[in-house]
Amino acid sequence: MTKTIRLSLFSIVFLAACSGGDAADGPDMVVLTPEAGSYDDVSYSPDGTRLAFTRRNGGDDGLWVADLDGSNAARLTPTAGNVGGVDWAPDGRRLAYAQSSGGPPSIWAVSVDGDSARRLSNWVSGSPQHSPDGTQLMFFALRNNQPGVWIMPVDGGSPAQVMEDDDVRVVDARWSPDGSRMAFMVSEEGRTRVAAYHPDGGALTPLSTEGYECCPEWSPDGSELLFQSRRTGLGDIWAVSADGGAPRQLTRDIRNDWGPRYSRDGRWIVFHSERGGQDDVWLMPVGGGDGEARRVSNDAAEEWDATWTPDGTGITYVRSEQVSHLFRVPVEGGSAEQLTFGEEDDFAPRLSPDGSTLAFGAERAGFDKIFLLPAAGGEPTVLVESTSDNWNPRWSPDGTRIAFQSSRGGVNGIWVLSVSGDDPVRISTEGFDAFDPVWSPDGSRIAFVSATGDGGQKPMVVPAAGGEAVVLADMEFTAGPEWSPDGGSIAFVSFEDEGRGGRRIYRAPADGSGEPVLLTGDQDAFQHSWSPDGSRIAYAATTDEEARSDIWVMNADGSGKRQLTTDPATDLAPRWTPDGSHVYFRTRRNGSWDIAQVPAAGGEVRMVYVSPMNVFQPRLSPDGAYYYFGAVPTDNEIVTVNVQHLLEE
Repeated sequence: MTKTIRLSLFSIVFLAACSGGDAADGPDMVVLTPEAGSYDDVSYSPDGTRLAFTRRNGGDDGLWVADLDGSNAARLTPTAGNVGGVDWAPDGRRLAYAQSSGGPPSIWAVSVDGDSARRLSNWVSGSPQHSPDGTQLMFFALRNNQPGVWIMPVDGGSPAQVMEDDDVRVVDARWSPDGSRMAFMVSEEGRTRVAAYHPDGGALTPLSTEGYECCPEWSPDGSELLFQSRRTGLGDIWAVSADGGAPRQLTRDIRNDWGPRYSRDGRWIVFHSERGGQDDVWLMPVGGGDGEARRVSNDAAEEWDATWTPDGTGITYVRSEQVSHLFRVPVEGGSAEQLTFGEEDDFAPRLSPDGSTLAFGAERAGFDKIFLLPAAGGEPTVLVESTSDNWNPRWSPDGTRIAFQSSRGGVNGIWVLSVSGDDPVRISTEGFDAFDPVWSPDGSRIAFVSATGDGGQKPMVVPAAGGEAVVLADMEFTAGPEWSPDGGSIAFVSFEDEGRGGRRIYRAPADGSGEPVLLTGDQDAFQHSWSPDGSRIAYAATTDEEARSDIWVMNADGSGKRQLTTDPATDLAPRWTPDGSHVYFRTRRNGSWDIAQVPAAGGEVRMVYVSPMNVFQPRLSPDGAYYYFGAVPTDNEIVTVNVQHLLEE
């Protein structure tokens, strides 16, 4: 029997008549948020009577609270902007969160009674977390060119850095249940490990030593921690005593497992796994063992952000049946043509130089793989397939080779292979994460961003055939290298801490022979693109207190800055048309991420493609006739599953 009850803003849909049915029927599912929108960051109040979540609808993000039956729903954040990282204060009277509007996030707090939201930090910051006694707020921040974990009074004030050490980067911190210790993910020498620390002093206690490990989660009694590890090449869940010792492996499946959380009584662990062919929710006893794991969700949907209900009998998580696929649309506007199909994600399309073939990433059987597809559509063929993730393909200028990122060996590295799939070669330094490969115009070199032994991320250039890499700038954190059309310079973004965000665009000689030159001054600038003739650079820059971004253009030496867009919506990711006359970009001015175009000399913005889908990574065909892009519908929902009969088996 199916029974539907309408309650206020939300509907609660009972998919099974009772909670004590046969286990073969599956756990009972209750849909809490079937209204249109995308939902995330679900969390219960400390007393278990209310639910907080973020909701995006029509391009407008908000933080909401509601009673457990869906009644008394109320929006807490009145201003638009991306909201995430929500954390309840221990007394349940307010929430801390990170908010941004196309630019860098900062920490905010708001009362559940609806008082005005208040900004607590002007730094680039996120992931706020209240101390167990409610007096302090811990958060991740970028400060003085260095990321770290900071603590400040819960009502704001002067933050203090936790464990200041130039040789160690601390991220993903977690308070112990009694507030006496913290668990960290620390980055040292290009590897990540889990460690514990006493904030009132004392030495850092390493809890894992193999590297490529993250995301510590305390047990309810504070005696041990769960963490994720790629030490075997795949993602597994491990446990370790909070005082140190030999970790023990809890899952050993050939697919990735992640996101473990203890039940409130400490007897069970809920986690996510790809072992069923898509992201599902699984349950296992605290002792671990794949033979004991039980599947909670089993459908074509993707699930994430699993958490326990207050009474411990259910699991709440975000569920989405939508997947991303590749599309193309005429530049002059019109209907989009879908190029890929199926129940798993396709993403990051890149056209070959002659415009005949798309290289793209796709999730298949639990791994990201690289495929080739005729640009007009057809049957894709796999180019890169392995028992690791491979993504972000980039064509060489002559169309004979492809650079890509791969997690093979446990570290994200840059690889190159021929379009026939032969002879893959790693060109980034072994043992260090590397990102953003970009070919030089003549195809002889590749620029990329690499982690370094001192914990930073620096722009580098390496011969495309492999060899010694040249560091272009001795800066802590950089991203997005882009070659000038003549191959003589590289523009990149450096993350600094000056005002809001602190992203700056620099230009450096591509052979590493000179110092970088700041192009954007005090602007918070990012996502840049060279004009085809190399005389100008288009970029996105934040323009107001809400960190909304607009499209700008400047001369290649940083002079002559001009603002091209002024809409209240967020505009991002500018790219030039082949003749240099226009700049196209992503925009949210119609409620979803769409494609628009503006004259490079300034003028009226023209919407090229508007739909209910979110468009990402649009690319123009070499002849300028089509946009190719990935897209995914925006809606998902929050559901609760009753797992009582699974726990009683």
